[in-house]
Amino acid sequence: MVMSKPLKVDVCSPTHLHILFATLVCLVIPVLTNAAVQERDPKAQVIRIENSNPKKQDTGAGFIVKIKGDDVYIVTASHVIADDPHPRVYFFHDPYKPFTAEVINREEDELRGLALIKVSVTKASSNLIAFVLASTT
Repeated sequence: MVMSKPLKVDVCSPTHLHILFATLVCLVIPVLTNAAVQERDPKAQVIRIENSNPKKQDTGAGFIVKIKGDDVYIVTASHVIADDPHPRVYFFHDPYKPFTAEVINREEDELRGLALIKVSVTKASSNLIAFVLASTT
């Protein structure tokens, strides 16, 4: 039997955002490999995002793709944060407390584009979990 090594991909790379977002949206129930993650509420992976630009008020969802220290990286649709360099982010565990995010990268395509935003949180990150994608083969 030939064993393949896991593919290491930087999920925050702009070239991988399309694939990652499409995969996340297509999965009804993500495949979680860590037992500790399975016991936690999967809603902690989904984020509400609001565009704070008064001319383009929009609300959407995002997915946590990476947590590094106090920095939480979130993928969302590009149109949700259009014309807003600092959208507001609301986490499931505290839905009325806004956090200010920073746009890391945004595709200009309003219909199919994706965006990567980062929010720095302290202590709240312990309640958050990033999507863990695993092979089902």
